[in-house]
Amino acid sequence: MGIFVQSLLLALWAGLCALDQFGPHLGFRKPLLASVGVGIILGDMTTAIIIGATLELMWLGVNNIGAYVPPDVISGTVVGASIAIMSGANIETAIATAVAVAVPTAMLVQQINMLIMTTNISLVHAADNVALSGDFDKITPLHYLGGL
Repeated sequence: MGIFVQSLLLALWAGLCALDQFGPHLGFRKPLLASVGVGIILGDMTTAIIIGATLELMWLGVNNIGAYVPPDVISGTVVGASIAIMSGANIETAIATAVAVAVPTAMLVQQINMLIMTTNISLVHAADNVALSGDFDKITPLHYLGGL
């Protein structure tokens, strides 16, 4: 399987894991299960499970409470595990690589997430104005735009 196909599959897997937060809650939003998908796609299940377990323990207490936006552990796990597995290093180096890449990635996506949520506030105000005008058909596109 080529690197482009693997990258595409990893992106789709990360998106599916992220959507699990809003959907059926099957547990794919956890680093251990997210790394299993990475292991299947990249063909190294042992390293993926060890990395996933390490990141699961590291991020065990990270939850969103109130308005707090936690680091995005899924993006960190998928990127960190992918780079560590693709490096072909021994398991100790792979774990260190995964953690060294996963933490900044999760923090970066956390900041991007906060920026997106801040800009989506304008869509809420636009929906309020549309609702006041009575043209309710224009509200649905605003919902889809916010999700996009």
